[in-house]
Amino acid sequence: MPAWPGRLAGAWVVSSPVWQVPSQIIRYLQGRDDAPAGNEFIGNAVDLRNSNPSRSFEYWWWHAQPTIHEPTNIAGLIYTHWSDKDTVCSDHFPIHRIVPGEPVPLETEPVAYRAYLMNAAQTRKLEYGNTRYLFDQLLDGGSTDETVQQIQESWPNEAWQLRATLLQKSPYLSSEVLMEMVKKNVMPAAMVAEIYIANPEATQKGGLVKWLQYEAPIAMPQYLLDNIEASWDQKTYRSTLEKNMAFSRGEMSQAIYHVLASFTADSTGAPVDSIRTTLQVLRTPDARYMEILTYLQQDNFDSAYAVMDRLPVEFKLKEKEETEKDRTKQYIGMVQGWRSDGRSDAELNEGEVTALQNLAGDFNDRPAEWAQNLLCFGYGICRAPLSGGEHAQPLAMQRPVAQIEAPPTPVLALSPNPADAWVAMNYHFEATADKACLIVRDATGREVEMIPISRTEGQAVYDTRRLAPGTYTVELVNGGKHIEAQKLVVQP
Repeated sequence: MPAWPGRLAGAWVVSSPVWQVPSQIIRYLQGRDDAPAGNEFIGNAVDLRNSNPSRSFEYWWWHAQPTIHEPTNIAGLIYTHWSDKDTVCSDHFPIHRIVPGEPVPLETEPVAYRAYLMNAAQTRKLEYGNTRYLFDQLLDGGSTDETVQQIQESWPNEAWQLRATLLQKSPYLSSEVLMEMVKKNVMPAAMVAEIYIANPEATQKGGLVKWLQYEAPIAMPQYLLDNIEASWDQKTYRSTLEKNMAFSRGEMSQAIYHVLASFTADSTGAPVDSIRTTLQVLRTPDARYMEILTYLQQDNFDSAYAVMDRLPVEFKLKEKEETEKDRTKQYIGMVQGWRSDGRSDAELNEGEVTALQNLAGDFNDRPAEWAQNLLCFGYGICRAPLSGGEHAQPLAMQRPVAQIEAPPTPVLALSPNPADAWVAMNYHFEATADKACLIVRDATGREVEMIPISRTEGQAVYDTRRLAPGTYTVELVNGGKHIEAQKLVVQP
């Protein structure tokens, strides 16, 4: 992938067991509109390190692994790739000038280099904090909990008021609020789609539309789902805020990881306290887990537990993340057990090895990888990496979902009926829409309301609060011809 010349990109390989972070995954949210992505990885230790000269070469240091997936054009340990991007950005991190085939020299002044990077990280952290504050004031009107509570306390006859409130807070509604609105199920599908369309950034994330299509308690017609997806072409100021936050946070993380790389590449050794202080600048779960490893290196188990206890306070954890937290505390307890007996990680008994194997199991979270790293490094009990290779397990085949023939769509259906605040008029007809409309008539046959429609399938939501209690008729008309009529009862 093309890297941004002028920026120090990549992660350095580290040999200390403390930094054997297994996540060899390309970091997301790299690059900008005017610059391509770099070669950053999630985590601090990977089997690859790279850098870029002032011209558009990319140098990848490749570490051999037992896998069939190997890079091409290998000359010794260097893989060289030509990029058509020829841009130098002198206002970013210093660049290494590389001679192909020769090792990368250490920075001549590593202390000054780390100070420069830490200053850059603090600047980006301030940028991120200021933008995040503004974003949080806009998100769900400043309080997600209050907005969720308002939804939970709403009744079907308050759908219009709830709609107005949520549209007022758009396009800054969170996925949590959008899902809660659907779960409460006090709005017709057309209202739900209207609010989803008003929040295009949120509906693109986390499989929200898939959830709405397959798991939500309302039946969302496909044409409304299509309209929601079509709204993704729109960009609001929310996009700008999220993009600025992502860029500032990415730059901050990159600077911090380069500081860590500089520490581990320093021939004078990597001071654990300094590494931990550097990690604490990052407010991410990944940094907290790496912080735990520094405490384990110093046998400071109380502090390691404390980091895990604070994790749910600092971050909103999902169910799997809560499980990972609890499993990490289990791992800390195991390490504390044998080290309290004066034994090193290489002096485990059979029961402790078995306990580590059970902890690793079929999991792929951090404690499982830490346990597996220790088993593989110290006891030769290894397993194939999750990322693939000739030993990887085949992906599970999904059983095809049985196709159930859907009942025919009613030509005209009213819901709820009787109605007291609104009624959803669902219609469907085969002919081309030609001056089509829905006509509401009172008991005498007098036209009360005429609602034009331009599609052959859809839903019109009508405010029945303007009608006196009684019985009405809703008529579907197309091309001047009566198609169908349904009785509507309006309650006081």
